[in-house]
Amino acid sequence: MGSKVFGARHLGLGGSCDSGSCGTGGSCGSGGLLSGLGGACGVGACGPGAAGSGLGWAESDTLLWWGRGLTNSPVILGGSSPTVLPTNPLLGGYDNPLGTDMLVGARANLGLWLDDCQNYGVGGRAWGLITDSSEQVITNGGNSTGIGFFNTSLNQPDTYIVNLDRGPFGRNVGEIGVLNDLDLFSGDLYLRAMLLGDRCNRVDLLGGYTFLRLDSGYQLRSRIVDGWTDAPPPVTTVTTIFDRFSTKNEFHGGHIGLQSNINRGRFGLGLMGKVAMGNMTSTSDISGSYEQIPPLPSLPDRQNRGLFTQSSNIGTTTRDAFTFIPEMNAKLRYQIGRFQLGVGYTVVVLPEVAMAASQIDTNVDVFGIITPPVTSPVNKFNTESYYLHGIDLGVSYNF
Repeated sequence: MGSKVFGARHLGLGGSCDSGSCGTGGSCGSGGLLSGLGGACGVGACGPGAAGSGLGWAESDTLLWWGRGLTNSPVILGGSSPTVLPTNPLLGGYDNPLGTDMLVGARANLGLWLDDCQNYGVGGRAWGLITDSSEQVITNGGNSTGIGFFNTSLNQPDTYIVNLDRGPFGRNVGEIGVLNDLDLFSGDLYLRAMLLGDRCNRVDLLGGYTFLRLDSGYQLRSRIVDGWTDAPPPVTTVTTIFDRFSTKNEFHGGHIGLQSNINRGRFGLGLMGKVAMGNMTSTSDISGSYEQIPPLPSLPDRQNRGLFTQSSNIGTTTRDAFTFIPEMNAKLRYQIGRFQLGVGYTVVVLPEVAMAASQIDTNVDVFGIITPPVTSPVNKFNTESYYLHGIDLGVSYNF
């Protein structure tokens, strides 16, 4: 939910939360569900002209977060010489995971108190992260490059060659493009009720509805000029392959949690922990395309398959699962009048989600591509736990 300043209108612009303004002797003393609601907030304490029933909070944060690296994508290989088969991992796999760049997002939180003593409130929160979806392009750079896979027909590791000088048989010249993106949006509607404390130092119970949508995509592209089929006299072919993997995860459920706010003068500390429980619908979509353009007058060869996307795994798969989504946040704040500057840290765990890179099966039945049917790759439909964590920079205002 983020952290906020819970001051009343009678708090001075000095911003301190002392006993005279919010403490036991102030206008709204100790209250809440665990302290009783009737005694601490009488007409003389919070009547007209005091806090007022229209008080609320507004908060905005810039999110600088990181996600868990994805280690299941195909390995892009490079070689030290244009005439030697590539063997050095450049991108992908366990040693070079995808998705480790910083993610930038925003979060907004808006709410209103339902009573003069700020024992009950209602609010809404929305936040999201968006990647730049930029493609990483790998060219030969004077060396050999390729895409690693396991050849089930030969029962051994193999390489799809993109750049290699084959001497009198010509030279493959091409490029490899890898695109990995992630989009995440979440929204909450919630009620809050003070369990104990006062408006300056309090523990609140949170409860409400949570929606979350996580989309991820992985695309592997290769383009080769010449290729393996040319021999003297030299001919030119252009082969382009696309592998596309995309997943969508949509969560609907309820959440419950606690939020604590402690103030000492102008400084404050907010702590929040909650867990959402509900249904996660995960969908995986796999598609590919192959095009080879030979010299004229031959016609182009186009197929609905790629390298890791074959007739054996192309298609759409959906699954529903009950899951929990924990979230924790801590924020240190500094009060300037009714405004508050804060820096915090958030952790969100998303169990049972399908990530695009994890749907890739790097086993390829090469002989099956030439003479169907193809037995691999297969549609694995993997789900896993994905986490996000990072820094929050924000400002809030009480009105």
